[in-house]
Amino acid sequence: AGGTKSAEKHDVAKQADSPKVTFAELYDYRIVAEYPHSARSYTQGLQYVDGVMWEGTGQEGRSHLQRISLATGKVDIVASLPNSEFGEGITLFKEHIYQLTWLSRKAHVYNLEGKHLRTISYEGEGWGITTDGERLYMSDGTATIRLVNPETLATEGSICVMYNGEPLGNINELEWGE
Repeated sequence: AGGTKSAEKHDVAKQADSPKVTFAELYDYRIVAEYPHSARSYTQGLQYVDGVMWEGTGQEGRSHLQRISLATGKVDIVASLPNSEFGEGITLFKEHIYQLTWLSRKAHVYNLEGKHLRTISYEGEGWGITTDGERLYMSDGTATIRLVNPETLATEGSICVMYNGEPLGNINELEWGE
């Protein structure tokens, strides 16, 4: 009987150490409306919150955080990144907008009026960012989605995206859906 208990404990420990496997739900979509959009905006992040369309654009010298009127397509640039930075994903988290940069390893944080509040440095490239309302999730073009601290962007956990048992690279734009 002692051998059985030892084997059971080993199996439980082995299960606890195994990564959790979760399968993504597949969603369908349908186009319900079309809106005008500036062809000069190289969209890297997009978020619709409380009637406001926020857009983060990329390209060195043309990276902005902007609001867009859905009715007219009019662009209101609320902040511009330094010419050397390529803007990437954006997300709204607890009354702040986070905008990543691709290679500069910096995130710019703004209030909802577009006033720059601070810059946070982080490790690796910045591609996509999203939130579940409690935490931030970042992608960097690899198969890993990092759970990051909102104050420091330090990694607090990670998720490896797999497809057919293999890591799926080039994970970019992130969205949170419930």
